[in-house]
Amino acid sequence: MEATTICTLLRELNALPGDFWIRLLYTHPAHWTDELIRTIAECPKVARYVDIPLQHIHENMLERMRRETSQQHIVDLVQRMRAGIPGIALRTTFIVGFPGETEACFETLLDFIREAKFERLGVFTYSQQEGTRAGGMAGQIPNPVKKRRCSLAMGAQHKIAVQVAESFVGRTLRVLVEREASAKEIKSARIHSWEHGLIRGEDRHAGQLKGRYLVARGEADAPDIDGRVYVRGICPSGLCGCADHWSHGL
Repeated sequence: MEATTICTLLRELNALPGDFWIRLLYTHPAHWTDELIRTIAECPKVARYVDIPLQHIHENMLERMRRETSQQHIVDLVQRMRAGIPGIALRTTFIVGFPGETEACFETLLDFIREAKFERLGVFTYSQQEGTRAGGMAGQIPNPVKKRRCSLAMGAQHKIAVQVAESFVGRTLRVLVEREASAKEIKSARIHSWEHGLIRGEDRHAGQLKGRYLVARGEADAPDIDGRVYVRGICPSGLCGCADHWSHGL
């Protein structure tokens, strides 16, 4: 009897009747296989979206973080995912200011962010915690340096995010409608999230948003993490509601 794998689960879920998305969150880069890439490509109900926290790219930092992988493995994996799953949107997170992160290590990370062009990316500063392995390491980074590196990394991603957003202008997207937007929500709508900070300034045209709007998400937008899509109109009775399912822990 063959062992059950994440690929088995995805194929069985994909075979279920109904119109829904299966979304892969928090996958580990060391555990990806070519079979998983093929499975996603062959299963239309699996969202063309993958959350894969990489944490860093420099070889020394990956080793210090015990990430069970290498710089070349990550670079190759990203290339295989993009080639094997057309239209895939990749989300990742990085940690800056981890003990031992030199300027050279950070510059390597910056270069990778610019080259990989992730559709969704967040950056966190390392927080020293008493009693942890990393908390006792030599080479702790001063807080001002951590903040500067975080700002530089998110600045690099901001330019990429603008390019990604501009690539959708004029395109028609399939979205998942969740509910009707309130007037207050529309008035205060802006590109702002817990991990990205303010991506753009005040929208001078926000006051022109009048009428009834629906809150929706695209295939590349995980709930409570990524962006929203506001659709002008009224949702047909009974059609609003979340049909997005999650698969965790790869």
